[in-house]
Amino acid sequence: MAEPGQQYVAGLDTDKAPPTAHLTVDNRLGAAISLADQTRDALKRILA
Repeated sequence: MAEPGQQYVAGLDTDKAPPTAHLTVDNRLGAAISLADQTRDALKRILA
């Protein structure tokens, strides 16, 4: 019997992105834009 995660991994298509909104958030310490501001801007774009 296969390990539980193997069936899931076998079904992933890593050549295609999932059909959803894609956002980049910089959560590094000292990022130029705060995480709160990035999140607020991302939500505005998604919900617009």
